[in-house]
Amino acid sequence: MDGSRKRSFEGQDEEEKPAAKRPAEASSTAKRMMAMMGFKEGEGLGREGQGIKDPVALSTQRGRRGLGLKVSGFEFTGEVDFDWDSEVVEAKEQVTWLAPYEGPRPLDWARWITEGKEKLNIDDEDKFCDPEVLRSVLNSKSVFDQLDDLELRKARGRCNPFETIGKMFFQNRAALKMANLDAMADFMFTQPKNMQDRPVVGEGELLYFADVCAGPGGFTEYVLWRKGWLAKGFGFTLRGGNDFKLEDFYAASTETFEPCYGEDEDGDVFKPHNIAHFKRHVLANTEGHGVHFMMADGGFSVEGQENIQEILSHQLYLCQCLVALNIVRPGGHFVVKLFDVFTPFSAGLLWLMRRAFHQISIMKPNTSRPANSERYLVCKWRLHDVSEVEQLMWTANEKMQSLKGSGRTVLSLVPEDVLRADEQFIEYLKESNNELGQRQAVSLAKIKAFCQNTTLYEPRQLEMKKECLQLWNVPEKTRTAPRTMRPEDVFAKLGLEWRQICPELNPQILEKNVKMLEWRCYAINSGRMNKKCTLFLSVGRGHVYLLDKSRWSKVDVENVKMELPAETLVFGELVSELRGEARAQMSIKVLHVMDAFVLGGKRVDQLPFEQRLDWCRVFAKAVDRPSRTDLTRVCVKEPFHLDDLDSLFVKLTTKKIKQLSGDRKMCFMLDEGEEQFFMVGGLLFVKVVKEPWTVAFSKSLRRKYLFNVSNGQSTYELPLEACTDFETSIKCRLIWWWDDKVNLAMGEDPDRLDKNVVHRVSLVEEMEKQKRNLKMV
Repeated sequence: MDGSRKRSFEGQDEEEKPAAKRPAEASSTAKRMMAMMGFKEGEGLGREGQGIKDPVALSTQRGRRGLGLKVSGFEFTGEVDFDWDSEVVEAKEQVTWLAPYEGPRPLDWARWITEGKEKLNIDDEDKFCDPEVLRSVLNSKSVFDQLDDLELRKARGRCNPFETIGKMFFQNRAALKMANLDAMADFMFTQPKNMQDRPVVGEGELLYFADVCAGPGGFTEYVLWRKGWLAKGFGFTLRGGNDFKLEDFYAASTETFEPCYGEDEDGDVFKPHNIAHFKRHVLANTEGHGVHFMMADGGFSVEGQENIQEILSHQLYLCQCLVALNIVRPGGHFVVKLFDVFTPFSAGLLWLMRRAFHQISIMKPNTSRPANSERYLVCKWRLHDVSEVEQLMWTANEKMQSLKGSGRTVLSLVPEDVLRADEQFIEYLKESNNELGQRQAVSLAKIKAFCQNTTLYEPRQLEMKKECLQLWNVPEKTRTAPRTMRPEDVFAKLGLEWRQICPELNPQILEKNVKMLEWRCYAINSGRMNKKCTLFLSVGRGHVYLLDKSRWSKVDVENVKMELPAETLVFGELVSELRGEARAQMSIKVLHVMDAFVLGGKRVDQLPFEQRLDWCRVFAKAVDRPSRTDLTRVCVKEPFHLDDLDSLFVKLTTKKIKQLSGDRKMCFMLDEGEEQFFMVGGLLFVKVVKEPWTVAFSKSLRRKYLFNVSNGQSTYELPLEACTDFETSIKCRLIWWWDDKVNLAMGEDPDRLDKNVVHRVSLVEEMEKQKRNLKMV
C-alpha cells in the first residue's frame, strides 16, 4: 500500500502541509541582539562558548510516561510506517469446517487422562503450529509489557479496522460478537436447521438456548433482540461483579431469560454438583430435550500472565464444553470462546468435541480484535450418543478439582498418538493456529507502529462498519434507554374497544343465544362481589397493569409481582390457587390467561380462537421461570366445549378452605402432579363463531361443518371470516354466577327449581336438546 494512508489527525496528507516561511528580516534582528550578548557563528552561548550549538530537539514524550522515560522498541520517529499489504481486511470472513470424524468410535478414556506437574510456560508448545509462529506471537506480546495501558488502547482504537463498530445499541461488544458469529455460521444459532436444511424450530415453537460463563449477558441480549420472547434462555455464570446485568438489556426484554447459579448458588462452573444442578434445571424446563444451542464466553483477568493465558484457562475450557454435552440436545449447536490452543490439553479437548459433534470450526470474527489471541470453537449438530466423551470430561474435571493446590494438574485428555492418527484434525489445527498466529503478529506490529507514529490512522473503519452491519442484519442505531409509557397511552394506541359490563346468563339468553357448538366456557375464580376477570397490560420493565373498571392499576399489591414482555395485552384472571389441606393449605397467585390481543409485540387478535390460545400457551411457557418464586406464574386457563360438559363438571368437588375457617366450597381441580385447585365462582362463556356463520353437524360423515346462513355456503374448513376476533369475543362474553340460588346437583327435579335462574340441570338439558336438533345423538 502506498504512503497515502499516512495522514495527520488534522486530516491533511503530510505532503500537502505548507512549507514554513523563512523570516529573513526577523532573523537579522535576532542575530544583532545575540551578537550584543557575545554570540559568534559556530560557537555556543556563554563567556567560554560552552552553551549548546544545535537547535533544541522536538519532544518525544508519549502518553503519561515519566519525563525522559523511554520504552525499548517504541522510540518515536516520524518516519515509522506500517506495511499495509501485510494485513488482510475483509468484512466477510472465510469459514472452514473440519470434515466429520470417520475414525474408530470407542474411547479408552479410562487410561487417556494424564496428570503431572503444573506447567507455567508455553514457549515449547509447537506440536500443533509452526514454531516460528509461536515465537512471533509470544515475542510480539512481550513488547507491550512496559507500555502504558492508555497509550496502548488509543493506538489499538486507531489501527483496528473494525474498532468503530463498538457495541452499537447493546450493553457491550460481546453482543456484536455473537451477531458476527451467528452470521458467519449462516445464522445457525438463531435460525437453526437440521442436516436436511429444514428449520428445526417450527412456527409456534420456542427456541431454547443457554448462556454459560457469560455475565453481564451480551450474548443473551443479542439472541433476545433477534428472536424476542420466542427465545427462552437459561443463564449460568459467577455471582458478583460479573453477574448478568439484566437491567442493562436496552435492546431486548428479559422476561424469557432465567439465570441459574447451581446447587451452591455461586455460579461456579468448576464444581461438578453445580453442573449437575444446572443440567437438571434445563432438562426440566425443556421437556427433557435440552437447548437448541449453548453459548459460552468465559474468561478472567490474566494481567501480567498473558503468554500463559491458555494454560490458566484449561479447566474453564473443559467445563464449558462439559456443560454443553450435558444440556445441548442431539442436533443442537455450541459456541465457546478460546484463546491460544497450542497445548496438548487444548488439542485433546478440541478433538473430543469433534467426536461429540458432526462438524467443528475455529472462527475468528472481525469483532474479536485481531491483536489478541481470542478465537471461537463452533460445534454443529451434536451427535446422539456422547456419553463416553462426557464421562471422560467429567472425570478430568473431578481430577482437576481434587488436585488444586497440590502443584499438579491434568496435562492432557487424549494421547498424542491418538491425535496424530487423525491426520485431518492435526492439519486443520495447525493451519488454524498458523493463520491466526500470523494475523495476530501482524496486528501487534501494526499497534506498535501506531504507538510510535501518532499521525497514522486507519481510513477503512467507516467502510468496514457499514459492510459488517449489513452482513449481520444489524441496524446502525445508537443505544438509548427504553422509555416507559403510560398504560393509558399504550392501550389507546391499540385501538381496542373494551366493555367492562358482562351480561349475566339467564334462561332466555341460554335458549336463544347460546348455541352449543359456537361457544366455549371457563371455570372462573371470580365471584359476583369479587370480579377478577379483566385485561392485563404490560409496558415492559416489570410494569404490568390490570384494568379495574375504567382505571389502570399496577399489579404489585398483596405480594403479587408480575413480569411480562412489553406490548402485551391479554384477557385473564388473577387466580388464588390452593394446595394441601387444613393448616398446611397454601395459596399462590397465578395469572390464568383466557385470550390475547397482542403478545410481546406479536398481534394475534385476528386469529381464530383456538390459534390465539395456542400462542398463549407458547407465551406462558416462555415467560415461566420456576426459580423465580417471587414472580406470579402464568398459565392458560382450560376452555371447555359445551357439547362435552361432563369433562368440566367431573373436575368439580368441594374442599375445606383454610382462609374461610374450614368452610367447604366448590372447587375446580387442576391437572397437576400434586393436588391443586381453586374455588369456583361461576362459568364464563365466550363466543368463537361470528355471524352469519353457524356450526352444523353432518350425520352421514359424523363431523361438524361451518354454514353461512346468508349465502348458503358450507365448508368443513374453518374460514377466517367465520372466527370471532379478540374484540368481538370479549364483547360477547356471558357470565353465569354460582350464587346461593343456583343448584349444581343433577338429581334435582327441574320443576321444583327457580325458573328464573340457570341451574346445572337446565344447562345440561338445553345442550342435550341442541344435540338432538343437530342429530348428533
